[in-house]
Formats: sequence, structure tokens, C-alpha cells
Amino acid sequence: MKRQYLCKQLFCSKNAETYLVGLQRLKNHLEKCIELQGDYIKNKNSEKIIVSLLGRKHSR
Repeated sequence: MKRQYLCKQLFCSKNAETYLVGLQRLKNHLEKCIELQGDYIKNKNSEKIIVSLLGRKHSR
């Protein structure tokens, strides 16, 4: 019960813009995943980690 209260406090303490930015990033991420048919390049400059829609990570 205490954890639920603390979580609710944490979420309520954030302003609406925080959630809006997060949802916009999620939308962009999902659109990119769809465009690349499930593969999404997380970091182009270093190891090139591929993240699938299922969340599995593997190096190229």
C-alpha cells in the first residue's frame, strides 16, 4: 500500500509537459520501428544496437 502511495505521489508531482514529451518520443520510436519493419537503430555512432519491437537487443 505504501508503494502505491509513493508511486502516485511521484506521478502526480510531474507536470503535464513531462508526459507529453514522453508520449511524443514513444510515438516517434514506434513510427521508426514500423518504418524499419521492427528494427530500430538506437545508437548510430557506436556499437549500432538494434532494438526490435519485442525489446530484444543484439549487436550487428
